[in-house]
Amino acid sequence: MLCLLASTFTFAQTNLLKNPGFETVNTDGTPADWTNLASSTQTIETVTNIVNAGSNSLKVTTSGYSGQIVIQYVPVTPGKTYDLSVWCNLQSYTGTTAGRTFMGLSYSYADADGNNLNSGGQITGDVSGGSVIGNARIAAMTSPINIWQQMTLTTSEVVPSTAAYITIILSSGRITGYYDNVSVTEVGAVSKQDQTITGLSDITKKVGDAAFDLSATTTSGLDVIYSSSNTAVATISGKTVTIVGVGSTTITASQAGNSSYNPATNVTATLTVSTVAGIDKVLVKLPIRQQGDNLIVTTETGSSIDVYNALGLRLQSEIAKSAETTLSGLPKGQVLIVHSGNAVAKVIL
Repeated sequence: MLCLLASTFTFAQTNLLKNPGFETVNTDGTPADWTNLASSTQTIETVTNIVNAGSNSLKVTTSGYSGQIVIQYVPVTPGKTYDLSVWCNLQSYTGTTAGRTFMGLSYSYADADGNNLNSGGQITGDVSGGSVIGNARIAAMTSPINIWQQMTLTTSEVVPSTAAYITIILSSGRITGYYDNVSVTEVGAVSKQDQTITGLSDITKKVGDAAFDLSATTTSGLDVIYSSSNTAVATISGKTVTIVGVGSTTITASQAGNSSYNPATNVTATLTVSTVAGIDKVLVKLPIRQQGDNLIVTTETGSSIDVYNALGLRLQSEIAKSAETTLSGLPKGQVLIVHSGNAVAKVIL
């Protein structure tokens, strides 16, 4: 959001606003390049009798609580920050509530199609409907009368990637006052912060183990991206690892950064997958017989039946549809390991 600054605004930088001092006037007396969003509750006009600099200022008379009234859309660059400033001169007020008797400066963002955005860059309501991100106001009930005061804002967040404009809003409620010398200047790109990845270490699994989730985190809070160097051993979708076969693979955790954070240094861990669980210590022999080129496996209906080669690479997986399940299409002349629950069988077709 925006922070109110005590320091004097510098005009050495390029002012990105059009008609910032209200020197260019439409035929109806209103300032060029500015839009009045609350014409039913306020009047605006350029005047020459009370000015801060130049020849004109903008006089605003607001009969009700408006909040966001006179705006201009200013093209901006995503990833940068901007300083905003306006001079205000309060003349009188009619309200009795401090929070609704004021004048000042606010801002929001808009995309290239004119949709109003919140600070994260998501489309939100219109300017008068709550898309304002930050503001600096003088409270009319406690502010001195007929004195020029400068209200200055600086963005502490960078312009989101979806934004094309910053919406400059001169806001007031139940006052008569003057605005002059509005300014929007580019500060520059924000210095990015470093980030680190933690929470990834070496993992040992066996063929047949269930898929599992990785849980590395970044100090920035941004999502970690994972990859597997050997997809014949394990594949990764999002943060979920699925065991494919025996061997080892390097899991890499990365984070590319964004407009606020530098890319993190990649972190790696080794996933080692050994042979089928229970092969070396067979607790139950799986009933199995050969019928031609097929294997007939006796197990409970609904049980998972997995066939591996001697290296632990899964060749086939079936769900038993009956007490006897036929396995076909298996390779011949090599050791096959058939696994179902805690039962295991070793056969050669």
